Amino acid sequence: MKEMNLFRITGSSVVMLFHPRILILVLLPIVGSLLVWSLVGYYIWLYLGPFISTQISNLEIHIESIRHIFEFIQNQSGSFFSTLGFFIFMIVLIPFVWMTAVLLTSIFAMPVIVRIVHNDSFSHVEKRGKTNAMWWLRYLRLSILFFVLWFLSLPLLLIPILGFLAPLLVTAYFHYRICLMDALSDYATETEMHQVRTQYKPTAVSLGFISAFFLSIPFWNLLSPIVSALLFTRFGFEALSEVRQNSLKD
Repeated sequence: MKEMNLFRITGSSVVMLFHPRILILVLLPIVGSLLVWSLVGYYIWLYLGPFISTQISNLEIHIESIRHIFEFIQNQSGSFFSTLGFFIFMIVLIPFVWMTAVLLTSIFAMPVIVRIVHNDSFSHVEKRGKTNAMWWLRYLRLSILFFVLWFLSLPLLLIPILGFLAPLLVTAYFHYRICLMDALSDYATETEMHQVRTQYKPTAVSLGFISAFFLSIPFWNLLSPIVSALLFTRFGFEALSEVRQNSLKD
């Protein structure tokens, strides 16, 4: 396996954020996603909110100390269970908001980012791939896997360290698989994509963790979809260039 300079790739990608055409796209995915799911979430909460709050307040809590804490909070604020229900509801919405932002990035921003990075530094890399039905099927399969893993990790939020690490691992894996495939779909053949993914796996996985970490930083997470796209596009082109150069030597 081969490795690349993560600091150089990350630094170049952050600098590329200030490209005029990319600046226009920076907030489009996340703002669009937030608007869509804010409206959806609002209308869903109108109908499900009272039900969720009632179910939480009716839970039988068998651990004595926890029961006393809940009773105290309930006595202090009658809206506690309504607030808790809303908090749980928002946690459930997070993966939908993020996935929608990733999808909007793939459709609207990624073609522009790939074209800019290609023309800026990798104009020698020719197109050999194609986006077809199989690509969308992989995207759908990975998206379903992401939702399943995300919801399975929700109980771990109650455990301090695991509550942070589990969503980070799930998001990092998704970035690693989806963003790289998205960046090189028009340029790399199936064989070349496999070579990039296997030969440069340490770097790709590390970039997945960097992208996931950006997503956990307040305010910076608004830029996360575009930053992830830039990271994997630059890395993908560099790795693909090396793979083709090595194949010529062989």
